Amino acid sequence: MILGLDVSTNCTGITVLSDKGELLYCEAVRTHKEKSYMKKLDMLDDKFVELLQRVHIDHIFIEEPVQRFAGGKSSAKTIALLNQFNGAVRWLAYDIYGVEPEFIPVRSARKLCGIKPKKGEDSKKKALEWVEANCDSFKYDLTHAGNPKPG
Repeated sequence: MILGLDVSTNCTGITVLSDKGELLYCEAVRTHKEKSYMKKLDMLDDKFVELLQRVHIDHIFIEEPVQRFAGGKSSAKTIALLNQFNGAVRWLAYDIYGVEPEFIPVRSARKLCGIKPKKGEDSKKKALEWVEANCDSFKYDLTHAGNPKPG
């Protein structure tokens, strides 16, 4: 089984795929209301332990953390905090599953799935279209404006 993690201090996406790529589990753990860094990690620890009782994880992939500034998006402080949290979640996953997580750049992950957004296209929208076409069991809610709800 493959565990995929999209780590953020506000919401962490957790997905489990079978070795054949079938979607077995998908959840967003919303930690945005919790102010304590350690309690956010406790929430993820609880979820990881719960999953451990249901499935055996052979591989873990984590979206590579942000490594550079993107105009007007994140400050150095935000990037540093996210990288610290990402590292802590990586260690937590290793400690629980005994599998060393591998970082994967988001562009590489999209490319492995054959998702190739053209210049100027919304890459998240293209990825969501791919998921809708390939993962029948994946469900999500929309905002009043028709956009996917966070998580």
